[in-house]
Amino acid sequence: MSGGIVVTPSFVFDLESRMRVITSNSYSELLKNLWWTKVTKTVDSKTAREIMIWLLDTATIEYTEDGNITFEELSHQRAEFRAQYASKGLKVRKSKFQDLDGNGIQLATEWSRQIGTYAAYFPQKHIAAGLKLGTSALGYDGVPFFATNHPLDPFNAVAGNYSNLLTTGIKLDDRHSLDTAFTSLNVVKKGVAAVKMPNGEDPRNLVPNFFLAPTAMVQRLRLLTQSKFIGLGGGSTDVDGVVSDMGFKGGVVEAPELGTAYGGSDTDCYLVCSEVGSPDLDAMVWIDREPFTIQYYSGDGGGTGMDAALNRARELEWHIQGRNVASYGHPFKIFKLVGQEPPG
Repeated sequence: MSGGIVVTPSFVFDLESRMRVITSNSYSELLKNLWWTKVTKTVDSKTAREIMIWLLDTATIEYTEDGNITFEELSHQRAEFRAQYASKGLKVRKSKFQDLDGNGIQLATEWSRQIGTYAAYFPQKHIAAGLKLGTSALGYDGVPFFATNHPLDPFNAVAGNYSNLLTTGIKLDDRHSLDTAFTSLNVVKKGVAAVKMPNGEDPRNLVPNFFLAPTAMVQRLRLLTQSKFIGLGGGSTDVDGVVSDMGFKGGVVEAPELGTAYGGSDTDCYLVCSEVGSPDLDAMVWIDREPFTIQYYSGDGGGTGMDAALNRARELEWHIQGRNVASYGHPFKIFKLVGQEPPG
């Protein structure tokens, strides 16, 4: 075809160079604005079946008679994660590249932009799905991830239970007055403070980090936690110091995926917490067995060996593949706050 594009190894190499840059830029830019990394620990897995073991904080000191020493073993919890394959592809006829309007080039580079963006978003989609299923899907301790009966020590029933599912007195959404919502902050604070260490005796001393909320609740929660003055009891009250002392100055992270439009709730939200001195697991886990990569004709080393493949092919195709899975971490590091109906 006179004036048409000739699909040669050099042409494909130049095209794929642009595709790589576009994919990388799209991935990097979106990653700056995602919330899933704030609640999730990413684990680079080396096996198809990842087994993780966490030591529970069961070490204690006690008084004994005559200086006798009693010995103990640290309890541990075991969980297994299986990564799943995730993939997609683009297929373009060579004739598209040979058209004078260059539609093929636009298709390939636009796919690179879209797939780079979606690869960055993919973990968030599945972390959000895990949170929404948390009242029925089991965590590592054998009960639903959001539950009122998490064992403090799975190997010592006498130690008791704790709850990361708060339902009574949670009236934070805008169906309730500001006075009522402000009072609910103390209900949440008490629920977090009630979580004990595995020995069933000492406080775990959890620290509220931030609210993770659907869009419908973001304005109300920011008003409650970031305002200096709030109209309470018919007057304007300076609440800034109170809210700060309670630990709720970490802000609000917006998560549209948790709202009603995406199968969640516009009146429920989450409180993400940390534990003083704990370097270990977060509330959620992302097992990254094989990071997303795109298979190019030119590979990592350039366009060698491409002539025969291009001569045989009537279509060009690119694949993105990865192996990963989202799962649950420590239940006490995130609380689900279920909004209550107004009276009457």
